Amino acid sequence: MLELTNSSALTLAAGETAIFDTVRFRFGADTCTKTGTGSIKMRCNAVYEVRFTGNIATADAAGTAQLAIETGGVVDPAGTILSQTATAGAANAVERTLYEVNCCGDYSRVTVVNTGTVPVVIEPGAVLSVRKVG
Repeated sequence: MLELTNSSALTLAAGETAIFDTVRFRFGADTCTKTGTGSIKMRCNAVYEVRFTGNIATADAAGTAQLAIETGGVVDPAGTILSQTATAGAANAVERTLYEVNCCGDYSRVTVVNTGTVPVVIEPGAVLSVRKVG
């Protein structure tokens, strides 16, 4: 199991990946990360629980903040995170949990990316976690 978090606010342009700067929790050898990548690698052929939780907002104006959990650079439709922001900078709490199967290493890297059209702010303390469940 591995959890990453951010110690300061992250502002992501459209298409940009979140770079979490702190390993919050690490247990076992079924996951790993490389500092500065913002990704967690699923190392085993197994089922993994993938979870993102945090406060997000649009950076410049009211609108829809849109993030997604990607595995292997591909957006999982179940991992789309939408948050309607009433005013710029007004953050809303979001959470998304999904299950991914890693069987050939094809989709082994998990990231969070801005898939919308406007900049998104991820407030400090957001968590990306991946743990093997089967």
